[in-house]
Amino acid sequence: AVAKLLKAQVRCRTAEEQLPGARRKDDPEDLATAVERAVREEQCVHLADFMLRRSSLGFRADQGLEIAPEIAGRLAVASGWSAGRADAESIDYQQWVLRTRAPLRAMSVQVVR
Repeated sequence: AVAKLLKAQVRCRTAEEQLPGARRKDDPEDLATAVERAVREEQCVHLADFMLRRSSLGFRADQGLEIAPEIAGRLAVASGWSAGRADAESIDYQQWVLRTRAPLRAMSVQVVR
């Protein structure tokens, strides 16, 4: 709309290309920094806490299930967790997500065609 108003001859590319220096929200370097900060400055002690309160990963379409094990691993390093604790946190988060989806599945209405 603005381009038309300004009678721009060249199409803006910022919708398709990142600006110089820009990073995606799920950039691994940004995630590592976010995890370290959450542990060090925000007393984050559970994977679910990070996924739902310290980041927006739990609000993705998959509720962060795909990336949760990686985040648990990063939390383990930052917090000094054992591999068993990281696995348990991943399982707990996955089970929580599935529990929260159950009422939605029960409420879903099937459309008859």
